[in-house]
Amino acid sequence: MSTSIKDLPDEERPREKLLTLGAKALSNVELLAILLHSGTRKKSVFELSQEILAKYKEDGLASLVNSSPKELISIKGLGLAKVTTLLAAIELGLRLAKKPSAQKLAIKRPLDVVNYVMPRLRYEKKEHFAILLLDTKNQIIAFPDISIGSLNASIVHPREVFRCAINHFASSMILVHNHPSGDPSPSMEDMETAYRILKGKKIADGVRCIVIPATMQIMRDCVEKGIVTALIDAGAVVSTPTCGPCLGGYMGILAAGERCVATTNRNFVGRMGHVDSEIYLASPATAAASALTGYITAPQEGQV
Repeated sequence: MSTSIKDLPDEERPREKLLTLGAKALSNVELLAILLHSGTRKKSVFELSQEILAKYKEDGLASLVNSSPKELISIKGLGLAKVTTLLAAIELGLRLAKKPSAQKLAIKRPLDVVNYVMPRLRYEKKEHFAILLLDTKNQIIAFPDISIGSLNASIVHPREVFRCAINHFASSMILVHNHPSGDPSPSMEDMETAYRILKGKKIADGVRCIVIPATMQIMRDCVEKGIVTALIDAGAVVSTPTCGPCLGGYMGILAAGERCVATTNRNFVGRMGHVDSEIYLASPATAAASALTGYITAPQEGQV
């Protein structure tokens, strides 16, 4: 036996409950019931709401964000009116989350970046490379997209990044990209990129090129594909997975005046060695290209 809204006491009906206690007091089923407005002859609006949530139980409400009208209409009980209402409500929520604050936000810690960027990129279906531009007080000036790629890749040239920063008169910037798959785990792509750039070439004199695969599985794959041999032939040092260099340990430690192009984000002053050393965060492609020249170098087209 299904329960309709009319069967409930006034204080338990979703609309009345929202007006009395506020929207936060309502369950997901109740909020959906308000948007759907009514059920069907065979299902109450509560049952229809529960059916929608059950269909998307793996990722929850987040799945609705990327659902197409055709997909939603395939659910029995959802017609054009209900589907358009749902999608309109979702879009309003997304726009509200992305709307800049009237007061300038200042970035003081990594969590501030997460809280600002996450609502803006978490539901994107393609990989976005964006930059968070800051003024001299670390207040956010803008958050433009530099490149929008495919599901798992986004090609960016350094000149586009710096051009945008200069045009906005930014004092500093934070580079950001998302993982549409939801999986930020390391892959073979970085190693293959470095391999393509370094194969058949030699590391510049006076440069230490230290290559550390992210996981043991990637290390095994690199050995099987001959990538490790090619990197060693180029003059690189290939280590097993470790955090040595990012902690300023053993061969990764920096002396005063040394410069390092690092692909790890643990690159703040003093972390990797002497406080008078310089550390630059770069992509694996830029790090590999720089190892060949002895100075920071953008990879050439066709190398990546």
